[in-house]
Amino acid sequence: MLILAIDPGPEKSSWVLWGTESEAVAEGADQVENQALRAMLGGNIQENASQLVIERPVIMGQNATAALLETSRWAGVFEGSWPGEVDRLTYHRVRCQLANSGNA
Repeated sequence: MLILAIDPGPEKSSWVLWGTESEAVAEGADQVENQALRAMLGGNIQENASQLVIERPVIMGQNATAALLETSRWAGVFEGSWPGEVDRLTYHRVRCQLANSGNA
């Protein structure tokens, strides 16, 4: 099974197709224009991946910047463009998962 994971940004985002059986990256890209990634979600990439995981932006402190709000908007656009199951994880949860530690 392949999972599509997206790290959204205000103008560009990163994505990776993760193989759950191989526990390895099958394909991916860093810094893709958000419009191009949105088009990919409606194309052949959804035929390969069975699930979408999006990093959910989190406000740290009291600073809700324009970039953070735009990133949140794009996370919603990506989620709305995906026809299947979507999980949203915080940066902290992603970091802990990648480091295999709760203290990452």
